[in-house]
Amino acid sequence: EESKFFNDRVNDGSDLTVSEAVDLCGPKWSKEGSFEAAEQFMKQSLPEITKTYSSTSPRKGSPNSVRNVPGKSITSKTLQSNLDDLSLESETCVAKVTPERIYSVACHPNPNYVIACAGDKQGHVGIWNVDQYGVDSKQDDESSSDGVHLFKPFNGAVSSMRWNQNGTTLLAASYDGSVRAFDVEKQVFKEVFATYSDDD
Repeated sequence: EESKFFNDRVNDGSDLTVSEAVDLCGPKWSKEGSFEAAEQFMKQSLPEITKTYSSTSPRKGSPNSVRNVPGKSITSKTLQSNLDDLSLESETCVAKVTPERIYSVACHPNPNYVIACAGDKQGHVGIWNVDQYGVDSKQDDESSSDGVHLFKPFNGAVSSMRWNQNGTTLLAASYDGSVRAFDVEKQVFKEVFATYSDDD
């Protein structure tokens, strides 16, 4: 029989590794290669993005997903044209980031890459590498995930998420009464706060 933890949490409050958080998603959401793709992104690509960013560094340009055409000057007409061209029709701009209804979102603060995060009503946290940074276009594992990496650090709805100022830690709070911090460098979801009282 599985252990039951306070407030039906995923564990006793100890640190969750990337592989444990992927495994908790269950077989329906953990496809073959999910762990390897998540590990490659979390251990290589995301730390590179974090190292190239500091909150005081100047913006180098727009991410690939929203970059304007080289050689065109930026005018209000060009901006309006770019806005008019935005569409959800292209499958390259759409991904299922979490299996359930999204309750919270956060974007990595690095202005040169789009890393979108979403928390859903069942405690999943999806991290979407929108621009596919650091991905070899010939890799089958990444293309099957569309750049989305799914983790389950909670058993309740993820009510709030926020990256710290320099993009090294993602803080997330859940209705299960806990707050976890994903540390990019240490590769763990660490419980930083939790309630342990049945009193309302």
